[in-house]
Amino acid sequence: MFAMPPAPAAMAGNYRSVTMASITIDEKICKGCGLCANACPKKVISISKHRMNANGYFVAEAVNKQNCIGCAFCAIMCPDCAIEVEK
Repeated sequence: MFAMPPAPAAMAGNYRSVTMASITIDEKICKGCGLCANACPKKVISISKHRMNANGYFVAEAVNKQNCIGCAFCAIMCPDCAIEVEK
């Protein structure tokens, strides 16, 4: 009836090497507006409830860095250009 998918060993040559994206948030200029957290499709960023910067803002932080796909929606949405995404 249905064909079984190939075993993982047989598929080993079909995978590409994947490079993770890297996200950097400049906490000195972050105002904690949350636009980046709302824009992130993988929920990599959230606003800290414990860390504040020198200006008294709760800053954005990358909580699930391993899930970042490098789309840079967070950096695009940041009005203060506090986020850098590298692929």
